Amino acid sequence: MTPIAKALLTADYKTIREQFAAQKFEPPKFTWNPKESEIELPELKFLLRYWQGLVTEGDLPHFRRVDALGLVPCLGYLMVIDVGEQDFSYRLYGTKIAEAAGFDMTGKTVSAFTSHHFLPQFFAACYQACIARRECLFTQHQAPADVSVYFWTRLILPLRDDSGGVARFLVGSMPGPLKRKTEG
Repeated sequence: MTPIAKALLTADYKTIREQFAAQKFEPPKFTWNPKESEIELPELKFLLRYWQGLVTEGDLPHFRRVDALGLVPCLGYLMVIDVGEQDFSYRLYGTKIAEAAGFDMTGKTVSAFTSHHFLPQFFAACYQACIARRECLFTQHQAPADVSVYFWTRLILPLRDDSGGVARFLVGSMPGPLKRKTEG
């Protein structure tokens, strides 16, 4: 487990703030197991309700219970991420996410991000911490200068497989406001 994932697990946000500050980024925001009232974006509120509706007997939802037709209100803003032995891979990288980011990661791994080497580590750390805690995580982080938006707001929802382990994530990722063309 990476130091950032350990920091997330132990609520040592100082370590995370320092890493972001070293890269000249604003510190990210985190909320474990957010309540619907703590989420402003309607698409992410919907996604949280949808995921909570799949929970059975207090366990994480099984990934096979996810129905794309039930997710229409947030299509385009969804990522489906598979948990691998060494990395996380994007089974789906939503079209609206790809448009705002300027690239599509479908079929690629988190480590395949080519710019801002610390952000993929941050993403992987969030997924590692969600696996360890078996809980959902709400985050907001500054976008890199070469991306057309100021920040990303994400809701990371773990899904289990037949063995009960976290095998996949359903992630809602909403871009913050667009930068003007003359900005970074």
